Amino acid sequence: MKRLFVFLMLVAGSSCQPDKINATCYVCDVYSTTQPSRQTKEFCNKAEMDQYVKDVKAQSETALVSCRNK
Repeated sequence: MKRLFVFLMLVAGSSCQPDKINATCYVCDVYSTTQPSRQTKEFCNKAEMDQYVKDVKAQSETALVSCRNK
C-alpha cells in the first residue's frame, strides 16, 4: 500500500498533453491524513481519471478527492 502511495506521489507531478485539439483534460487533487499538502495529477483520459479516483479512494489515508475539468 505504501509503495502505491509513493508511486502516486511521483506520478502526481507529471502533466498530460491532449492527443486531440479541444480534448477535455482533468485535474484531480488528493488530500490525505498523512500528507500536509495536496497531491495533484492531470489526466486527458476520463477512464484513467476514474480508475485513479477509485484506487485513491480505496486507500485508508485518503480524506478527500476533488476532480475538475482543466
